[in-house]
Amino acid sequence: MTDVLFFAAFLVLPLFGLWTWRLEVVQRMHFTGRVAVAGAAGAVTTAVVMAVFSLLRVPWWVVLIAGIQLPLLYFAPVRRRERFNPYILGFLALTVYGILTARESAGDSS
Repeated sequence: MTDVLFFAAFLVLPLFGLWTWRLEVVQRMHFTGRVAVAGAAGAVTTAVVMAVFSLLRVPWWVVLIAGIQLPLLYFAPVRRRERFNPYILGFLALTVYGILTARESAGDSS
C-alpha cells in the first residue's frame, strides 16, 4: 500500500504545476510537454513549500502542503481537447509496471 501511495504522490505533482499552462511558451507546447512542465513546476513548488515549512519549524503535513498549493489551481487555464495518442497508454502501463515492481529504480540490479 505504501508503494501505491508513493506512486500516487508523483501523479499529483502536475496538478500543483498547472499554473504554468497560462504561460505563452507552455501554451504552444504539445499536451505531453505541458504535463511534463506542470510536473516539474509542481515538484519545485512542493519543494519550496516544504523548505519554507522547515525554515519556520512547521511540521510537514500532507493536507497542509496540498492546501497551500490548491489555490494555484484557480490559475490553471481551460484548454481545448486535443487528439489522444493511444501509444501513451502503452508507455504509461509499462512505466507503472516498472515503478511498482522496482524495475526502474535500480539500474545495476540483474
